[in-house]
Amino acid sequence: MLQDHQTLVRLNVGGICHTTSKSTLTRYPESHLAAMFSRSVPPILDDTGALFIDRDGQLFQYVLNFLRSPKLPLITDTKLLDQLSIEAEYYQLDAMV
Repeated sequence: MLQDHQTLVRLNVGGICHTTSKSTLTRYPESHLAAMFSRSVPPILDDTGALFIDRDGQLFQYVLNFLRSPKLPLITDTKLLDQLSIEAEYYQLDAMV
């Protein structure tokens, strides 16, 4: 049986579905993502039962990859970097900013 921190979590981020583990999403305890798994932030579920996050689902793949391996690929597109910075601030991922 899986322990709670190994539980799979289905996310709907801006209409794009992602699946990851709870331990990945809570890697940074002070982040907004970690707060979603505390009692302080009530979850919003979509009609399939996935946790809904009203953000850009394509940008979230970068956030999720950062949580999995605290590195970002070399990104030279300044517009993309600006967008990722906004997402990192929203999710309160200071290490990603």
